[in-house]
Amino acid sequence: MPLPKPRTNESESAFIDRCLNNAEVQNEFPEVNQRIAVCNSLYRPQNKSLNYDFDAFANGLQRKRDIEERNWTRKFTRFYLAEYEKGIQQFLESNSINERGLFSFAKFEDLMTEMYIGMGWEFASFYMRNFTRYQTKAVSTNPNQLRGIWEQQILQYAKVYSASKIVLIQGTALDKLKRITRAFLSDPEFMSLGIREKAAILNNKFKQISRWQAKRIVRTETTTISNYAIDQSATAMFAKDQLQKRWVTSVDGFERDAHRLVNGDVKPYNQPFIVGGEPMMKAGEPTASAANRVNCRCVVVMVPHPDEFGQ
Repeated sequence: MPLPKPRTNESESAFIDRCLNNAEVQNEFPEVNQRIAVCNSLYRPQNKSLNYDFDAFANGLQRKRDIEERNWTRKFTRFYLAEYEKGIQQFLESNSINERGLFSFAKFEDLMTEMYIGMGWEFASFYMRNFTRYQTKAVSTNPNQLRGIWEQQILQYAKVYSASKIVLIQGTALDKLKRITRAFLSDPEFMSLGIREKAAILNNKFKQISRWQAKRIVRTETTTISNYAIDQSATAMFAKDQLQKRWVTSVDGFERDAHRLVNGDVKPYNQPFIVGGEPMMKAGEPTASAANRVNCRCVVVMVPHPDEFGQ
C-alpha cells in the first residue's frame, strides 16, 4: 500500500492527522517521531512554492531593512532626545517634571505615520520589483501606479494601529524620565553640582536611553511595516487564492526558538502559521504577543502558487 499524499486543497494539519493514522505509515514507522517527520516530508514537497530564490530575496530585504532602520533610528533618537531635553530643563529649573507638552501623542503619531508611509512604500515596491517576471498573470506590476493607493492604505493602518501603541510608548518614556530624575534628586553628590555639570550628566544619560528606545521601536515596527507592505503589494499583483506564503527567519544565533522552528514553513494565504503555539497570519502582527513581536526580524514572503503559474 502506498504512503498517503495530500489531497487537493487539503490543509497541512488535516493531512498530518490523516497521515499519522494511516495503517501503512504506522506499520513502516513504529515510532511517533518518525511518523511525524515522514508525514511532514510527505506534505511539504507537494506544497512547495515556486522555484524562487528565497535566500536572495531575504538578503536583499535585509539590506533594505538595515538602511531603513538606520535612517529612522536616527530620526526617532533625535525626537526622543529633544523631548528628554525639555524634561531635563524643567528638572534643572524646578527639581520636578511637568508631563504636559512632553512626548505628545500628536508628535508621536506624526512620526510613526511618516515612518509607516515611507517604509511601506520602500518595501511594497521592493516586493513588486522582485516578482515582475510573473507580470503576465499579475493584476499590476508598476509600483508607481499603486503608490497613492498603498500610501492611503498604510496611512489608515498606521492610524488604527498606532493609537494604542503610542499611548504605551509615551507612558514608557515619561516613566523613564521621572524615575531617573527622581533617582538623581536623591543623590547628594549630584545635587551638590552646578547647573552645567548636572545638565551634562543628564544629557549624556538620556542620549544613551534615546538611542536604545529608538532602536527598539524602529526594529519592531520595521517588521510590522515590511510584512504589511509586502502583503499589500502581493495582493495587488495576484489574487489571494493564487498565493502561498513562506515564513523566513533571520537565523543568526539571536533568533527565537519558535521562529527558527517555523522557518521555511509554507501556508495558503488565508491560513495562519503556528508560532510558539500562537496563530499568526504574518510576522510582526500588531496583535501578536510581545514574545513573538518585539525585536522580531522575520518576514513572510507571498508567492504565487505553482499550480496557478505552471511551475
